[in-house]
Amino acid sequence: MKIPLLYIFTAILVWSCNAPAADTKKGPAITGSHAGTVQAVAQPQNSSVQEGEAQAYTKAIAEYIKEVYTKGKQLPDTLFIGRNIDFPDITLPATIEQARIVLLTSEEAQQKLAYRKTLVYLNVMGWIEKDKAEFLIVRFNEFKPQHNCHIYFERSEGMLVLDSLGFNYPYGKPQKREGDFHH
Repeated sequence: MKIPLLYIFTAILVWSCNAPAADTKKGPAITGSHAGTVQAVAQPQNSSVQEGEAQAYTKAIAEYIKEVYTKGKQLPDTLFIGRNIDFPDITLPATIEQARIVLLTSEEAQQKLAYRKTLVYLNVMGWIEKDKAEFLIVRFNEFKPQHNCHIYFERSEGMLVLDSLGFNYPYGKPQKREGDFHH
């Protein structure tokens, strides 16, 4: 690689890591393919470790969506995923289970809340091992913590299979609204 190209690539990498996240256009629901993607931060292409990690995070978010938004509870048009220190350097689909996915820092989410009526913000943390994976998803509505969702996967024939999914409410009892389904 020529030295000028290296400088250009480095400048683009630094710029993209510091650029604010832009909303992406709504795409088709993602089940196994990656038709549209949302990039957490710049990453090298063809990294099988990062791809496996991205698939695991996508699967955990999909299981969360399927569990929370059932029995008539309306799925928000956009789920905002926290791009925090615990979030890995991965690319997520732009749409998961028909929900648009936007990665934001907490500062960017606060800016959005200034002009949005509601904001569902998820902090997603994962611990992925060779034979299992564990995820903790903390849901915030307007920056008020709502619940914790613990998701456990076992690996079977190379695939992550849902072992268990549970909720706890350490922030107080959830308030029921019409159409809400709480666990």
